[in-house]
Amino acid sequence: MKSIFSISLVLIFLFVGLSDISAQKKRRKSRETTETRSSRNVEDDSDSFGKRLYYEIKLGDLGFGSQFQISGRFTTGFHINNFLSVNASASARYIFVNSVGGQDFSLFDYSIGPGIRGKITDEIYLQGEYRLYSVDNISFRSTQYAPLLGGGYMSGFGNWRFGLEILFILNDQTRDALGGNILEYWFGGSYNF
Repeated sequence: MKSIFSISLVLIFLFVGLSDISAQKKRRKSRETTETRSSRNVEDDSDSFGKRLYYEIKLGDLGFGSQFQISGRFTTGFHINNFLSVNASASARYIFVNSVGGQDFSLFDYSIGPGIRGKITDEIYLQGEYRLYSVDNISFRSTQYAPLLGGGYMSGFGNWRFGLEILFILNDQTRDALGGNILEYWFGGSYNF
């Protein structure tokens, strides 16, 4: 419980700092403009709701050998400002285990949860999430909760960006239930990043 509280405090201080940087940039920009500003130089804070949404599709946790594994993830989010956004994601993982001398079996895990993202630059960001996992074991299904913390890199131009995201699973029991994975890694694309 102490570690979750400590991590939460770090995330709060980080995102408050990012919001403060955003506010300072806006103040500086408003000082530099005159009353006869052109519409090209003004950042419109009244963007429509649809223009502030972003969508991501990612693949990850690939594994080959006697155990085949693949995961998919869909995320939708909302830009609060240029640096801070909130999101919700759903992911699914398929595992096929080839048991030599025994019966092969398949497992299916899924997770959902909210997240918060803070951009450091236009390409690099920090991501924090809290997820509910439904983990399939051979004879039963268990439910696990875990905070995740990490970051990513998205590159590209226009509305589409492509990149990599790495998230560390901060709950030991959840890591054990997921087969000892300490991190999740995702490759994919983002629209309106």
